[in-house]
Amino acid sequence: MKCVDSFATSTNKNVRLALATVLLNTSSYLKSCRKYDDAIPELFLITVGNICGSELFENEAIVRVLVGFGTVLLVSDGFRKHAKTLNMGSMVQRVAGQHGIKAVAVAAEIQSIL
Repeated sequence: MKCVDSFATSTNKNVRLALATVLLNTSSYLKSCRKYDDAIPELFLITVGNICGSELFENEAIVRVLVGFGTVLLVSDGFRKHAKTLNMGSMVQRVAGQHGIKAVAVAAEIQSIL
């Protein structure tokens, strides 16, 4: 997660898409095993925030990031509580509005989870 965050502001489109895919795959893994280091929720959510705040990512990459974010919210209450503390719901709405109908639909699902 630290490595992903360090590349969150990459100017390379392929790197950004790869980072989004890593987040999506990581969220699937966390959901399936439900075992993780205590630092993972904060690292994951901060990375999502950094990516969304960078305004560099293309529509498909943002959709992957948002789907990954929504998936980790289903992993545990810890993820949901931390996301609420970071006020990520409003960030998701803002970012999704700039990235098309798929992103808006995913953001609506995230809001229902939060």
